[in-house]
Amino acid sequence: MKEEMKEERKEKRRNDQRGQGLMEYVIISCLVGIFCIIAVRKYGRTLKNYTQRMDTGLRKELKTVFDR
Repeated sequence: MKEEMKEERKEKRRNDQRGQGLMEYVIISCLVGIFCIIAVRKYGRTLKNYTQRMDTGLRKELKTVFDR
């Protein structure tokens, strides 16, 4: 009887730890998501301009290579 109660407590503890791990994962995922949203809002325009300039430069280079 005592052994069964010990096993039940161990099982409950394991389940609690799994739940805690899941909650930690959810919290960290949310924080990463919030960080990404803030970063895109703050630097989005700059990144867009930078990638557009890269695109333009690559297109010019490719055009000169293929027009030969």
